[in-house]
Amino acid sequence: MPRKSDPGPIPGAGPPPGDRDANGVSIDENVLPRSVVTRLAKGVLPQNTNIQKDAVLALTKGATVFINYLCTAANENAVKANKKTIMPKDILEAISQLELDEFCPRLQAELAKFEEITSEKRAAAKKTAAAKEAG
Repeated sequence: MPRKSDPGPIPGAGPPPGDRDANGVSIDENVLPRSVVTRLAKGVLPQNTNIQKDAVLALTKGATVFINYLCTAANENAVKANKKTIMPKDILEAISQLELDEFCPRLQAELAKFEEITSEKRAAAKKTAAAKEAG
């Protein structure tokens, strides 16, 4: 419960105008969920390792800034190719441009695995739909 002496939120307060993009969106409005960041962090740490709230906040903000930076670079690649949609190859090119080439082989392997799983799910869904229509 707030104190009586607390004036409350200041009308019009928020991030400075320079922190907003052309659409009026602040980076603080595009933050990854803490639960997801915590789960990912705990997945790579040894068991029984705790993470302080401030560390989770730092990871969350850092990941958000990195993703925005990467997406901006990937969008520039897509625009240069006269495309409106960012494709995986645009992301991989952006990673190379940002001099993070050591991540490319692992990302390509994960992308191939994801595409394989997705195609299997699509095939299973088509098979189920065909069976329902026939039966």
